[in-house]
Amino acid sequence: MIAIDINCDLGEGQPNDEGLMKYISSANIACGGHTGDINSVRKTIELAVKNNVAVGAHPSYPDKENFGRKSMKLSANDLYASIHSQISMIAEVCREYQISLHHLKPHGALYNDSAVNTDIAKVIVDVILDFGPDIILYGLAESCLIYEANRLGIKTAAEAFADRAYLHNKTLAPRHMHGALITDKDTAAAQAFNLAVGNEILSLDGMPLRIPADTICIHGDNSSALEIAKAIYSRFSENNIAIKPI
Repeated sequence: MIAIDINCDLGEGQPNDEGLMKYISSANIACGGHTGDINSVRKTIELAVKNNVAVGAHPSYPDKENFGRKSMKLSANDLYASIHSQISMIAEVCREYQISLHHLKPHGALYNDSAVNTDIAKVIVDVILDFGPDIILYGLAESCLIYEANRLGIKTAAEAFADRAYLHNKTLAPRHMHGALITDKDTAAAQAFNLAVGNEILSLDGMPLRIPADTICIHGDNSSALEIAKAIYSRFSENNIAIKPI
């Protein structure tokens, strides 16, 4: 049986967190950078514990105004301090529930920037090293972030996306591009299946791509997130693919 992790960005004020927990295996929980506070973190972790979902931190640039989706020019020290503070919030609640922080996945512009910028990637890796090498780093497959983490012995999970389109260079199509966001549940489920079994997918500009995937993401703020999660769960069940944490 093939087994793969399905992760979802949660704790972002969307209405479907509880429903989504039934169909995923790991949760990336907003921790104050782009949204979220100690109360939303506690509520989301409680849901994760009830559903046996692995808990991860989802830090962002400190930019609630733009939901963390615009790049920021911060010094390495300031970026480190922001990410460290956000993860500390998650870690505190994990201790309350006597669970381990399973993973870290950057959010939004921080995710995209760390995929191509070595300096930003190194800051994220440094934060993980300070919290402990057992935390798994989720990052864009074949990215600079994954390379830097592996180089320093951090366990990584190459991430691919069910509900986002790619460009020919294997980066995510910018959100403003037509077709960049996949909201049709069957299209997203088909892409997730092809990623899980190692088949090619098509980029937005028609290029066949083969993207390694240890974990597949559903965005919790996608208008069709719950329908997509259910469709993926059904498609995987039909094809004997298990959904479980890394």
